[in-house]
Amino acid sequence: MDLRFKEAAVTKRFYISLLATTLVICALLTINQYLMVSTNTGSPVTNKGDISLSNYSPVVVKAEHISYLEENSSINKNDLLNSTLGQWKTIESKHLSLGRKDTAIWYRIPIKNTNATTIDQVLEIQWPNLYSAELYRYNINLLSYAVQHRGLSTQPIPNRTSSPTPAFYFTLAPHESTVLYLRVKTSYFQYVPMTFWAEALFQQQLQSKIIIYSLCFGALSAMLIFNLFLFLKLRSKTHVFYSMYILSINFYQLCVTGYGQNLLWLNNIPLKLISYELSIYLAFLFCNVFIRYFLHLKRNLKRVNSILIIYWSMATLSLLIGYSIPQQVSEIVAALSYMIALFTGYYLFIRGYRNALYFCIAWVLFTLSGTALLLMVIGFLPYSPIIEYGQMLGFVTAVLTISLALAGNLNVERLHRIVAQEKALQLEKQVSNERAAKLAAHKALLKAQDEQNALLEQKVIHRTHELEFLAHQLETANQQLSEISLTDPLTNLNNRRFLDQNLEMVSKSAARARSTLSMLLIDIDHFKNINDTYGHLAGDTCLVNIAGILKKHINRATDSIARYGGEEFAIVLPGTHEKDLVIIAEALRKDVADSHVSFNGHQIKLTVSIGCATVRPSEFIPPDCLIALTDKALYRAKNNGRNRCECSFTL
Repeated sequence: MDLRFKEAAVTKRFYISLLATTLVICALLTINQYLMVSTNTGSPVTNKGDISLSNYSPVVVKAEHISYLEENSSINKNDLLNSTLGQWKTIESKHLSLGRKDTAIWYRIPIKNTNATTIDQVLEIQWPNLYSAELYRYNINLLSYAVQHRGLSTQPIPNRTSSPTPAFYFTLAPHESTVLYLRVKTSYFQYVPMTFWAEALFQQQLQSKIIIYSLCFGALSAMLIFNLFLFLKLRSKTHVFYSMYILSINFYQLCVTGYGQNLLWLNNIPLKLISYELSIYLAFLFCNVFIRYFLHLKRNLKRVNSILIIYWSMATLSLLIGYSIPQQVSEIVAALSYMIALFTGYYLFIRGYRNALYFCIAWVLFTLSGTALLLMVIGFLPYSPIIEYGQMLGFVTAVLTISLALAGNLNVERLHRIVAQEKALQLEKQVSNERAAKLAAHKALLKAQDEQNALLEQKVIHRTHELEFLAHQLETANQQLSEISLTDPLTNLNNRRFLDQNLEMVSKSAARARSTLSMLLIDIDHFKNINDTYGHLAGDTCLVNIAGILKKHINRATDSIARYGGEEFAIVLPGTHEKDLVIIAEALRKDVADSHVSFNGHQIKLTVSIGCATVRPSEFIPPDCLIALTDKALYRAKNNGRNRCECSFTL
């Protein structure tokens, strides 16, 4: 029992610190996302048919800006693209939601570049749960419409963060006016909130989105691991089913945010649709099982317990027989389940069950965040990043709230034990007063109690040492994870993340010392041909071989090597002057050119192009300038014939 008391205190501190940190950071980033979309509304619409775009701020597409047309078998796609405006309908809703639609919907979006310069734009559909999305734009050179499928270009797009939502990249010439045609098909609500972004702003908001969801998924994963740890220690069914519920929430959020498709099932549409519905069923399934154990319904409310068992059985049956149960029925059952659970928690709280209060708070958060998202999807509320991220933040807060309640259960057990001990002492005093003549027996009893207390104290010390050992193991594991996160798994070199952190640090040191800071960017020549000719395993072997050569030439403790990305490597050399830098670069280039890689009986010759740069860091010359100079030198080396070194020593 003493182990549980210690774990209760540790658990509460862990939950509270995790809750505060996650919510503060996510709230700040969410407000930043909201301000990017709401305050930067972009240029006004020049007329009812033209949306003015620029490179300075995003433009939120409103219902009055566009028109739509339902696809049917009698409409030819080419005729549709060349049709007149009279065939297109206006959207009657204030927001871009048309309700349930079984057919594909075409949207006509007229745009105009009001600037005197070429602009790079991104059209983002801010709802990922679509069956397909295709963007058509007339190509004047080919005299036909070019199409982008599902927001992905037909050619690889370097230096761009992958988006969990459909995103279409395009360029507008100065003062160019054109019409975009967007074809969207979905098995759910036809909900297509759209925003035009300047490409740089789009990449910026993608990074903020990644940070928000990484923190939320990290918090949920931490709660999952912690509750599994408590289950292994306490063997509590409540903790194991709560862990399964957290896991199902993670699965659902991967589906609804689009990161599941982006990271796991990629462009497999059937798997995406199955995963989305499966995640909903699993969330309700483990939710109901957890509620039964957490609120002790079998003991407190037998009828409600029976109702939840019926729903549990229905959800399981729907998984086994496929999706034969209509979606409307599932939604009604889900709504009833939410209401029953909420009123059950409130009823038990009135009856004095303290943990029901935590449950009610968490359930209200679940309900409010989910309802707001649903109202946004069906068109009653406008699109807002606060609503989009609100469900995830609501889940995180609710999960942590219930976790606090579970930790409180351990304290309740402690209070029960204290009460029992107090009653035992009272009875002991009564017996002592009634049997004053048996003083010797009473002293013997006190001695036995002292021995028991000493034994308990030894157990407490032993358990404390065990917890300290486990904490040390956890700290060691965290350190190992931190090292892994900074290492490239293929070459065992440092990765880009380490390079960014280290470059910032050595740049500050060089600025303080007023010394030089040099950098090499090494790019393997014709690496794509190697992959295409010999396969990707051969390419990996070449990368490992190049990494080994680089390690041989870099011996100083202050120097660092990192895999910059793909077939590029970066070397940071503090305190190295231009003349020495050129010598090192030429030695590296020659060593690579003189080597070869053996793979499956083939001798693969390699050459590299190297960009060199040296700066004296200061507050006016940040680390990005060094990277930019080195990158320019690298491209000169590649453009001047490859297998050579080029240098940049001035801005």
